[in-house]
Amino acid sequence: MSGLLQGQPPENKQVMVGVVMTREGTPLAHHVFPGNTPDAAAFSEVIEELSTRFGIKRVILVGDLGMFNTKVIARIEELKLEYVAGMKMRQDWT
Repeated sequence: MSGLLQGQPPENKQVMVGVVMTREGTPLAHHVFPGNTPDAAAFSEVIEELSTRFGIKRVILVGDLGMFNTKVIARIEELKLEYVAGMKMRQDWT
């Protein structure tokens, strides 16, 4: 897996790990991505899996600014999912 940690020797590889949990905090699934995977790309892949693999009726996605972009927001809304996104106070997605 690729992706380097800032300020660390190149032999220290970085990975991104994501966990899908229930409201109570019970893990349902996990994902491991190469460390250089953009947050929005990883998030998009997880969104698709949630709707197809689990058949979950109601999903609330929570993420920071790096996980959301216009394309991701459009897909979330297309799937009729709910989301909470950390963003700059004056950012406009339109």
